[in-house]
Amino acid sequence: MPVTCIVVGCGSRGNRDQVSFHCVPNVGNSKYFPHLNDLSRKRRQTWIAAIKRDDLTPSILRNQRVCSRHFITGKPSKLEDVDNPDWAPSQHMGHVSQAISKRKSDITRKYRVDKRRKLLESISENRMEICAEEGSPEFENAKEQADGSATQTDLTKEMMAIRFQQLEFASEKISILERKIENSPLGLVDQTTDVAKWKYYTGFEYTLVQHIFHEIEPYIPTTSTTVLSPFNQLLLTLVKLRLNLHFKDLAYRFKISPTTSSTYFVNMIEILYERFKSLIIWPDRSVCRKNIPSCFQEAFKETTNIIVDCFEVFIEKPEAYLTQQQCWSNYKHHHTVKFLIGITPQGTISYIGKAWGGRTSDKQMIELSDFCNYIKPCDVVLADRGFLVDESSGVLGTKLVIPAFTKGKSQLHPIEIEETRHIAHVRIHVERIIGVIKNKFRIWKGPIPISMLKKCNNENANILDKIVTTCSALINLLNPIIPL
Repeated sequence: MPVTCIVVGCGSRGNRDQVSFHCVPNVGNSKYFPHLNDLSRKRRQTWIAAIKRDDLTPSILRNQRVCSRHFITGKPSKLEDVDNPDWAPSQHMGHVSQAISKRKSDITRKYRVDKRRKLLESISENRMEICAEEGSPEFENAKEQADGSATQTDLTKEMMAIRFQQLEFASEKISILERKIENSPLGLVDQTTDVAKWKYYTGFEYTLVQHIFHEIEPYIPTTSTTVLSPFNQLLLTLVKLRLNLHFKDLAYRFKISPTTSSTYFVNMIEILYERFKSLIIWPDRSVCRKNIPSCFQEAFKETTNIIVDCFEVFIEKPEAYLTQQQCWSNYKHHHTVKFLIGITPQGTISYIGKAWGGRTSDKQMIELSDFCNYIKPCDVVLADRGFLVDESSGVLGTKLVIPAFTKGKSQLHPIEIEETRHIAHVRIHVERIIGVIKNKFRIWKGPIPISMLKKCNNENANILDKIVTTCSALINLLNPIIPL
């Protein structure tokens, strides 16, 4: 069981925080130094009075400890050093004595009275300096007002009282904002002035982050042992997706342990996946063709339904030799995983597949995935040359449009060149979407830890599949990159 601090309100733990712990002093029992016995008894009583808890029993005092946060130098002084301020704990004790509290309130009240008196004196002096020449009408009016108008004096006092109330309110608001800045791990407090900072850390504006949080807030579990607030848990997850920081780095930024930061990330990905996977929608053919952009109308006469492609992500080298073979990519010369992605002509992601090893061909990914369950007869699918699924597309009644092959030909026919140009002109949009995913979420820059590929809770999808689905759904919340 980890060691905890006995002081009220202190959450220091031995297995998490970089602090040292010290026992409550025992009463000495020396025959040769009786004065030290009385001194140790006095020190024990001073410690108990400083801790100030009603449930202090001998067993608690024997087993519990006081951490180094409650000493100025980080540790208690020696027994004989009575004048040392660390002879007993005095820092962050979780309570303030009545005498100290009354003294602070008296000082604050005296400060406000002096400040109000000096301000009134400066106002009266300024009003007299404005009219410097004696005998002028302005001077006479100022003198009359200074000597005798009780009504105006009372009005001025009322106005000054209102101003002081406004100043006190402003000071309280400033103190609240200062506490918010201290509690915010990244200093993201003001959504109006920190626009660039919000986009840097999360990739989104503050308003969109708020909408995402309101959607998932009821599903975030909170207990008495929860260290981070629900919003900071979401912020940690977005920062991890955006900047791909190590969990230890996130732990230092959010003042938690690396294990806790990893747990919060996985839990939040589960919630985001369940709540936002419905944003990846396979559109109806009539709706898709009704809103098709002009670049597709010129090339394919409103017949395109989806554009498919694959993108690869670097991963760590697996331990198993068979898995190394399955994940080795001859194209990237690295261990990778591949995802099949499909977008509509409008630029929204309508399909995202699960992770496959880098050795898997594009044709195998089409045939072995559930992509064929979505396409319908007479659909037109744009793809690259690697998607050689003519037999499958013929059985399903769909038309696969790919660029012309140059193998065995000295030169392409002019008609084939024009068709290839049209296909490349619109296929570039799926490459742009993949670029947006990789640039918006740098977690895809890799290498991805191999632990994210392990399936958990007897599910088909692993944590990496849920991450790519969550990122694709969040991309769909942004403005489309293809102009209508």
